[in-house]
Amino acid sequence: MSTKPYCRDWKPRRNRGIYCSPACGGGCTHREFTDATRRAAKLAARLGDGWKPRVWENLGWHYTVELGDAKRGGISIHEGANGYWYLMGDAPSCGIPAWSHPTDREFRDPKDAVRYALRRAAKDVARQQATVDLVTAGCWHFL
Repeated sequence: MSTKPYCRDWKPRRNRGIYCSPACGGGCTHREFTDATRRAAKLAARLGDGWKPRVWENLGWHYTVELGDAKRGGISIHEGANGYWYLMGDAPSCGIPAWSHPTDREFRDPKDAVRYALRRAAKDVARQQATVDLVTAGCWHFL
């Protein structure tokens, strides 16, 4: 990893058809950026009120839509090679596993990804509540 300042510069610059930041250096195009921006807006509109598009660059332009903060309890929907997938719950880097990741499952309809995420999260919450109830009942005398 270079320590040169331009390698940390993630502000994209347009040079003819290229729209890429020095830190990326992937030769990202302005067409890819506008396509990702358009697709993100279209997906947010398809899912309805509250969904916000997010577009970012990292060896290409990528997008997701988010409801709330996916890293702190919200949900994000991503488009993969075979459909849509979700990320919901705490970020894995916090030491608590997220309820999904891109290898879990992909859906043709993004709303099906949301429905599946909610069902899976409800099961996890029920298991965690059962654990809390068990520990509370067994340790009530010193809590």
